[in-house]
Amino acid sequence: MFVIEREFLKASAFALAGAMLTFFGFMHGPAVGFAVTPGVATAYAIIAVVLFAMGRATLTLPADGQAMPVPAE
Repeated sequence: MFVIEREFLKASAFALAGAMLTFFGFMHGPAVGFAVTPGVATAYAIIAVVLFAMGRATLTLPADGQAMPVPAE
């Protein structure tokens, strides 16, 4: 929902929480423990970093608030 609403910092926080829960096996793991599914936890962490970067990026719009046209190739 946060990605759809373009609230990328909040989405990043949820992905980071998912990474931690997955790392300890509370999600996507057959048992609770340490480093139960590190590959899936790493994927969640990468998504968290990407979403955080998207949240920190700024989009500059013209003064009238209209989107700029895409240049033809």
